[in-house]
Amino acid sequence: MMQGRSCTQGDIAKALGVSQAAVCLAVGNARSARRKRLSNALCQKIRAKALEMGYKTQRTQHVVRTGRTTSITILNFGGYSEISARRTYTVGRMANEAGFNFNVVDAYWHHDDLDRVIEGILNTHPLAVIVAGAMQPGFSAETLVQAGIHVVGIGVPVPGCPWVRYDARGAIRTITEKMIAAGRRRLALLVRNYENIAPSWQFEERRQGFLDAVTAAGAQMREYDAHGTDFGFSARSSTLEAMVATESHASVDIFRDFDGAGALAKHLETTSVPPDMLVCTNDSYAISAMSACSRRGLRIPEDVAISGFDNMAISTKVLVPLTTVEHPNTALCKAAIEIIQEKQRHPAAMLSREEVKVFPCRIVWRESTGGGGEERDET
Repeated sequence: MMQGRSCTQGDIAKALGVSQAAVCLAVGNARSARRKRLSNALCQKIRAKALEMGYKTQRTQHVVRTGRTTSITILNFGGYSEISARRTYTVGRMANEAGFNFNVVDAYWHHDDLDRVIEGILNTHPLAVIVAGAMQPGFSAETLVQAGIHVVGIGVPVPGCPWVRYDARGAIRTITEKMIAAGRRRLALLVRNYENIAPSWQFEERRQGFLDAVTAAGAQMREYDAHGTDFGFSARSSTLEAMVATESHASVDIFRDFDGAGALAKHLETTSVPPDMLVCTNDSYAISAMSACSRRGLRIPEDVAISGFDNMAISTKVLVPLTTVEHPNTALCKAAIEIIQEKQRHPAAMLSREEVKVFPCRIVWRESTGGGGEERDET
């Protein structure tokens, strides 16, 4: 033990007769690839001496001084959802590249006890929490912020905190405009709402994008509830008609995501005049609708074009590859990490500052909208 002051890496190097760089590699924050420059025997010798002399790493000293680690907690509510997994993986990789440690908390499995989730996060003393997906009702970041933890949302608004999002509205508007220009006259937006998710700006943005396009084109517009009986269009081929059809579910069930498109699927199979364009708010819904159209004998895309959202892996494996929209995860996650780094530099000024950064989506055109089998990207 050092008397009167903390042990430094230089002290360890002097005691062992090795370079300070070697000590830094053995006990510092260097990545494993750099540590391979030292033999295992030398690493163990340096670490043993560090322990004997009472050396504390910079990270430990930081926690003692500030009450915070330099790690990031990635919080999501996605369970086994592919979308959630992609975003969590991407933000974790970005955090690692920026020099942060990170851990992942999936609150999907604790949706009935969010206070326990928050308590668990507080006990790990993270520098920041990134909320990387749709929040469940009852979740609030207020306790985290009051504890001095930086909170950033990715793809979800966190009240009082900065967040980054994608332009879902612009992507859906572009798809709808192009389908109208291609001659589609009976357009329906299929929306699936979940009651166990906080009011979702994502689905509202997608709805608004559809409304932007059909309103600008002068379409006759109406809203439709999946539990109603008037799903369908008139037989007048020259009239531009549009419909927003909404189906509500009590909860997200990640194990039955492709289970039939529910009530709307039944209407698609039985309505006298079906739509010739289905704009769906996610890929699973689009694939369910695709199955319903196939059961009715409608050809895709000749009789009905279909688009989705999320660019899930299965969207290229269905019988007719699906036109869809890809989230700009790399840009979103990079921006979130940069916000945290900025908060590190200016914690007092940035702690409660709410800001939004918006990034364009990537539209992937495939056969389901008449792409002829050639996959094309459009930002």
